[in-house]
Amino acid sequence: MYNKLVKASLPLPHVNKFAFKHNTTLTLSVSQTDIMSGQALEALQSPEFNGAMFQAATQLKVKLNFPDNNVLETVNMDNIRQFVARIKELLPYVQSVDIVCKGNYRHQEAQLCQKLVRWLDMYFSPETTLRVFRSKMVLPFTMAPSVSVSITKIDHVWTHDNQATLPFIHRLAPTLQTIEITYKTVSRSERLFLDANDQLVVYPSLQSLVFSSWEQGKITYRPVVEHVVPFPKLRKLRINMEYPFGDDLLFRGNSETLELLHIELDIQTIVMMKKYSIFTGNKFKRLHNISAECKTHRIGGDPFASFVFTNFVAGMSSANQALSLDDGSAMKYSVSNLTMCSDLAGIMSLNLKNANLTFSQVIVLLHKMKLLTELKCEFAGLGSEYENIPPADRPKRASASCANGGKHFKHMTLLGYLEDMRNVAECAILLALACPKLSSFYMQESLKLEFNNEITIALQSEPYSQYADSAQHILFKHIEDEQ
Repeated sequence: MYNKLVKASLPLPHVNKFAFKHNTTLTLSVSQTDIMSGQALEALQSPEFNGAMFQAATQLKVKLNFPDNNVLETVNMDNIRQFVARIKELLPYVQSVDIVCKGNYRHQEAQLCQKLVRWLDMYFSPETTLRVFRSKMVLPFTMAPSVSVSITKIDHVWTHDNQATLPFIHRLAPTLQTIEITYKTVSRSERLFLDANDQLVVYPSLQSLVFSSWEQGKITYRPVVEHVVPFPKLRKLRINMEYPFGDDLLFRGNSETLELLHIELDIQTIVMMKKYSIFTGNKFKRLHNISAECKTHRIGGDPFASFVFTNFVAGMSSANQALSLDDGSAMKYSVSNLTMCSDLAGIMSLNLKNANLTFSQVIVLLHKMKLLTELKCEFAGLGSEYENIPPADRPKRASASCANGGKHFKHMTLLGYLEDMRNVAECAILLALACPKLSSFYMQESLKLEFNNEITIALQSEPYSQYADSAQHILFKHIEDEQ
């Protein structure tokens, strides 16, 4: 019952000298300013603290906090040394020391942490286990060989010269679970997988990988890296830029684990993926969430190029349940493209960015995707088919329109600004009649009250008043609850 974790925030007020007598683990929560100003040392030198208090302590955890609004101007070596020396006096029998870095992490903070770790390594015996934990590191630092490093996330800005940081990333490869790389300059990307001796580097524990770039559309060379499966356990891959490699490197060996993919596609990348047969044969059995973006200057605005993009994305995974498409060049072809795809039967969530869909087109999609429960799109009115139907006949037509589809449809999100709210309200009522399980509409918060009012007016007038009970229950009550 005495093997408890004791937390002490420094500077510390009066302490009962018997409080920590039987505890084997002591946690000190200390900020950078506490150490650099000498306040942490002053607290530990207080008469209330003495070695007899911590005779049973065999493990020390130092939570090193870096406040976001604090700027560390200098690293005072003597304050750090004295702080560590005092810890050694108080904890003579410590067998393990863990440094847990928390908060905003800049260059000065890296210096402080490095000096603290080195003094701890110097003062404590070689048998003492010294480890550093960091959930996210922007500026890595070098440490003594005896220090065990356990860092799970690296957020790295990639430049021409990565000589100082790449060896550190390679050293952390066995423990890293997340890597986020932002290219300042897109060059020598292959070095992430090659060490200083050109030996291949594998990241066996990595689950999330993110690539971004400050230089959109400026990749002139895409390297090929052979004979390595770098991410065998990768679950999430986000490529917020042009694909930076010339082969299937990022998709190699993770077909059984990859669950989420966001990728920006161009013709060159689609050709490469077909060449390496990355998505043929439905290898990615767990890939349930696909988001693909096509920039105007990468595909072109013609209908055929847009269909190539849509059809390729739709065929990536037969297990896909959530599909997000942003074909900025030709979203006016989105519905016709999707209706021609044969691999969308399992889609449950569809997000069509920059696509203006009419009520008629929504009905078409519901027939195509019979399991669809959620749709996000911009709104473009009733559509020519329903505009030509007399208003009195629209409710019955809508009720019969989804006899073979829309049975699972529950959520509709209208993106962008909605100008003709009366038209929107009528389409919402028709959609509710077509899809009995529809339970919610989402839109900008500032538009909900107007939407609510227009629904009320419509349901008090012909031809919708006779459907007021069902439509009001599905739509009006939900919107009212959200106010």
